[in-house]
Amino acid sequence: MRYTMKEKCLIDDALIAATCKHYGIRKIATFDPDFKRVNFLEVITLENDKNSGKELQKIGR
Repeated sequence: MRYTMKEKCLIDDALIAATCKHYGIRKIATFDPDFKRVNFLEVITLENDKNSGKELQKIGR
C-alpha cells in the first residue's frame, strides 16, 4: 500500500513494484508510464507498433 499512496500507482502496479523491490529487480520493460514514478525502477521503454499494441490490449485489458 505504501507504493500506492507514495507513488500514486494503481494497486496492481504497486504490487508489481513491491515484488520488484523484494526481489531486487531494478529494471522493468513496460508500456505503462506509471512505473517511471517508482524511484528505484529503471523503465525500459518498448517500441509500440500497430500490431503489437493491439495484441497486448486484447490480452491485457
